[in-house]
Amino acid sequence: MNVLPLSQPVDPGRWRALAAYLREAGYGTKALHEVLALDGPPEAILADVARCSLINLNRLAKQTSTLSITARLFLLCGAVPARELVLLKPELRELLRELDLIRPDPRTPESVRARVAITEYAGRYFCSDRLFENVGDGLDLRVSEGICMPLHASSLELLSTLRKRTPAESFLDVGCGTGCQAIVFAARYDKVLGFDINPRCTAYASINSLMNKVPATYQTCGWRDFHAEEPFQHVAFNAPDVATAFAFIADGCQRVLAPGGLAQVLTSFEVGARDGDASDAVRRRLRLPDGLELAEVAANADSPFALSRRNVAEGRLPRNSLLVPNPSQRAGYLRSLAERGVVEVVSATLSLQRR
Repeated sequence: MNVLPLSQPVDPGRWRALAAYLREAGYGTKALHEVLALDGPPEAILADVARCSLINLNRLAKQTSTLSITARLFLLCGAVPARELVLLKPELRELLRELDLIRPDPRTPESVRARVAITEYAGRYFCSDRLFENVGDGLDLRVSEGICMPLHASSLELLSTLRKRTPAESFLDVGCGTGCQAIVFAARYDKVLGFDINPRCTAYASINSLMNKVPATYQTCGWRDFHAEEPFQHVAFNAPDVATAFAFIADGCQRVLAPGGLAQVLTSFEVGARDGDASDAVRRRLRLPDGLELAEVAANADSPFALSRRNVAEGRLPRNSLLVPNPSQRAGYLRSLAERGVVEVVSATLSLQRR
């Protein structure tokens, strides 16, 4: 597992300075997208960083710039020759060493690697664990239980659907991860809080709040154990699976959501032949407590976690699909859908209102 860089007390000034230096170095997703002349929107890089790294790391290594160095270190998870670090501002080089964010690469002599991932989105920076290392001839996967995932496709999907209702002044980020929902949305609210059962996530989220100068606070707990002085007017949850999403809506949502408030829960679920459409499938299976109303099921047909009826019927996954990360398991997954009578896989944001 990656080592969280918190061996010394957290110095807010250092983390804020890190974000400023990275911005000065030109490190950003849009800038990288332009330099590599990639198709599609810049966010597509973040949706599948591993694929981008495999295809573009060597291309980027041929360019001499501070963007190339920082992107290879913190996004594409590659090694960078130590001699190239001289291009970085001296203060940035020193800060990276002080925070223990770069170390010599044991595989490649006289090269360094980053110890964390740092993702840029909407002008903000998010530290997290690294899911892989690009070792030149492939990826060394680092996925293990208890890691803090980088900002990724589902994070962006939920962010794109969040909407503020007037007058909503408090925001709760359930299962906060890196804190991206709270941090990107925080400027619109007076009170911002998040929680996650994973202490690595709340530690990273706290660092990310410092980096982005956002006064959000985080607690380490699950939704069954979370307690606040008063409920929140806007609640967001990027649920890990449909069972967790439905359990939270049935047993936890009403406790944290203020009367008149809005909760938005992102999840992916299967639709059977007898279910009708996505909304029917949700309403049949979801147990709503008294006082909570399902206002909308907003399906995202372009989601990498969705599978259209045509895809299922033809037995194929779209190129951008993230439903089955391992290509060797794709045939078995599609076969299991057919055997269980699944006609569609939907990714949707469920919007709920408390009366």
